[in-house]
Amino acid sequence: MRMESMPARKRVKDLYELVMDFLKKCSDDHVGAFGAMSAFFILLSIFPFMIFLLTLTRYIPFSKDDIIVILTRMISFEEGSLIKNIVNEIYHKTGTTVSAISIIAALWSSSRGVYSIVIGLNSVYDIDENRNYFVIRLFSLVYTLLFALMISVMLVMWVFGNSLYRYVCWKFPFVIPILGYFMHQRILFSLVFLTLLFMIIYKWIPNRTSSFRGQFPGALIATLGWVAVSVGCSIYMDNFTNFSYIYGSMAGIMILLLWLYFCMSMVFYGAEVNYFLENKDNYHLLIRTLRPNWRRQQRAQTEKMRQKSKSERADRKNNKNNNKNDKDVSMGEDNNSK
Repeated sequence: MRMESMPARKRVKDLYELVMDFLKKCSDDHVGAFGAMSAFFILLSIFPFMIFLLTLTRYIPFSKDDIIVILTRMISFEEGSLIKNIVNEIYHKTGTTVSAISIIAALWSSSRGVYSIVIGLNSVYDIDENRNYFVIRLFSLVYTLLFALMISVMLVMWVFGNSLYRYVCWKFPFVIPILGYFMHQRILFSLVFLTLLFMIIYKWIPNRTSSFRGQFPGALIATLGWVAVSVGCSIYMDNFTNFSYIYGSMAGIMILLLWLYFCMSMVFYGAEVNYFLENKDNYHLLIRTLRPNWRRQQRAQTEKMRQKSKSERADRKNNKNNNKNDKDVSMGEDNNSK
């Protein structure tokens, strides 16, 4: 009995050592500090980014009152009055040149949040940044637009989704089955969309070359982490009121800060997972720990494929010999008939 339990104990020990090595790597890379820094700069980028998004809302088929109602439902009343003033001021600005300059300035300011993610991911992957500063800022600007697209898609799917669904079904009844399936699978589509977004981030934001498919494990971990953090914050806000007693009207802002911190930390933890699995020794040790018969199954599968290939070659050879014999027999019959 003692000899049979040793492999299980060794697997537990190996798994424990892997987890501790992973956590030590995260600690050495200061993942928490980079998560806090990214959350801070993204928070500073929120207002210019909101100005950019709200400027774009002037060109979508929703009124100013619709935008105000949607935003005030998402935040508390105290912060809602500030958002209402910002929306009113943006809608009252009518100059095309001023709007273009404001959009460029807002995007440039909000790209500072993405730039902090670039610095953090380079640290996770142990990469020295040698790209030009202005190139990186322009690079961050592009990914800021990508984040804007992500937020817009999520808003369309979750905030405006039902209204757009009813409108499109009223205009084009023949698309009801397709849109109905899409609306019922919004959660799945959101998870797929976020996973693809994180794969793009891990592939092209750090200063390195890597395969796109290899970014999937970390992207999946980051997506599940974002969902878990968001659901956790939602449950906490619905069932606990300690934050409002301590912070008063600032409770919403504090929860937003914590949500940003944990979400940005999950981005870096996902990158750590990818970096950890890129080490072949760690990958094979993890597979052997979780699947102790993996090597034996792999050898059995290889042997099975070899036997299958051997039998296929033998069948082809037999078929070729049979065809040759049939041809010889037919030629002999022709000679006899002559």
